[in-house]
Amino acid sequence: MSALLGRAEDLRARFDRRFAEPLPVREPVVDLLAIRVGTDRYAVRLSQVDGLVTGRPVTPLPGVPPHLLGIAGLRGELVAVYDLGAILGGPVAGTPRWVLLAAGTPRAGYAFDELDGHLRVPARSLVATGHPQDAVSAVVTGGDQPRPVLDLTGIGATIQARCAVDTDMGGETT
Repeated sequence: MSALLGRAEDLRARFDRRFAEPLPVREPVVDLLAIRVGTDRYAVRLSQVDGLVTGRPVTPLPGVPPHLLGIAGLRGELVAVYDLGAILGGPVAGTPRWVLLAAGTPRAGYAFDELDGHLRVPARSLVATGHPQDAVSAVVTGGDQPRPVLDLTGIGATIQARCAVDTDMGGETT
């Protein structure tokens, strides 16, 4: 009986000590969506993504720039869908399979070719590029290969700036 009481006292003491110890410091992490645009590998912060869809028809619009694929009904609203490859300087690829719905307003969809999956990386593995207006805000280091992190907010601002220039010059708007 005394062995059992001794064991109970030991467990109680360990339990109490555990709550007296400081909490372990957890390293901050960042959740990313790993994608491919053409053959190039990228990542997007999940905090900038409001949805991910596939198989939705995109209705082309006449007289718009090639990087604007058209509009699609996503989550009950009409959203402009842009070709992410064309925005990043590549050729217009037609209709990519996947569309990211960007968080925030105005709503925009960004079409890309392949979904590689979800990445949860230590925040320290993101290296900022130093150019907040660029499409790429950081690079994920480590892993099998560095992966540029796209900034959907910056891309949206760039598209809006292009629209303003087109409107000021009397051209088509996107």
